[in-house]
Amino acid sequence: MFLFILFPFIQALFLIFFFVKPLKIHVFFKYIVGAILTVSSFKIFAYLFIEDATIMDLKLSKETAFIVDSAFFTSVFVFIFTLLRSIINVIAKVFCFNPKKYLISPYSKRMAIVLVVIAALTGLRALTNAFEAPDETNYTVKIDKLKSRYKGFKIVQLSDLHICASTTEDEIISIVDMVNAMNPDVVVITGDFVDGQVLELSVKARHLFNLKSTFGTFGVSGNHEFYSGYSSWMEFLEDGGIRMLENDSVTLRNFRGRPILNIAGISDLSSLNPHLNVKIKEKEKTDFEKAFRKVDFSYPVILLSHQPSAALKVKELSDLTISGHTHGGLAPVLKSIVKSKNSGFVSGLYEIGKEKLIVSNGTRIWAGVPLRLDTPAEINVITLE
Repeated sequence: MFLFILFPFIQALFLIFFFVKPLKIHVFFKYIVGAILTVSSFKIFAYLFIEDATIMDLKLSKETAFIVDSAFFTSVFVFIFTLLRSIINVIAKVFCFNPKKYLISPYSKRMAIVLVVIAALTGLRALTNAFEAPDETNYTVKIDKLKSRYKGFKIVQLSDLHICASTTEDEIISIVDMVNAMNPDVVVITGDFVDGQVLELSVKARHLFNLKSTFGTFGVSGNHEFYSGYSSWMEFLEDGGIRMLENDSVTLRNFRGRPILNIAGISDLSSLNPHLNVKIKEKEKTDFEKAFRKVDFSYPVILLSHQPSAALKVKELSDLTISGHTHGGLAPVLKSIVKSKNSGFVSGLYEIGKEKLIVSNGTRIWAGVPLRLDTPAEINVITLE
């Protein structure tokens, strides 16, 4: 979080000294360009000037958020392209033994305009992708303990919905309709339902109560639930019919009462973080032992965990772990960083011994960084065999 907060300062200073200052334009225009890029860089601090807004959610309408984020991502990509230009020019100087050598001139107004246009188009594309409807992604997972008569059991996964001020009711209704059309046996939601308080978001979030499946909807918390009023949201979701498996499990049974499989869940791993700026009650902290206490290991075990790194701790217990949190890494290059921060998991299907792990790209996007390049939002359809 410290680096996240520090980055806008680094970005703004870099743009001023390496993009704006070298330009051969009147000093007045340098001030204008510098001011625009600097203000755009500091988007994450806008909550300081907006009533009731937080760093998690600026509480902007969808239209306003789109304009603000377009400016923000333009400044981000101008920074990235300027950095690449500087690296290329340094390499050119070294290989040519000429300190005045430039392959891409930092002084050219024309080159600066081209760079800004490409940055703006890239940012606009990333932002547009972030707000697009989710794709359907299909997985077939073989589980040895699954009885043959239950092969074809269908699990539909939602994750990282991040319902917030800029979310529209139509977006959530559309997602619910997509899921219901899939005729799932069970629906699971792997954390980060919301960014905001129940009082503010209940009208939008309650559309999730219309999800339909044979055995119901099950969920676990994500780190953003702890920022948004954990206990209030757990009560709200439970009252609406979503079974929250916070360090708990349930055995799904057929109409004769015979077991089919177990679904276990843990509260988000961030609850164990002593540096989390939220007061966590002892009973809310992740507890693997409690989560598996009622499990019948004669039948398949599915674990719901917001963060994929939990899979490493349960590889001898879970047949299939389903998670989210990474947003698929958001974009090339950034994907490698996100992967390294999540025990090597970022998107898709993994095998850890006998355990399978599925990591969702997320069904929507966090309004704080609404960025997607080559990582579409998704609804996962998991068929057990």
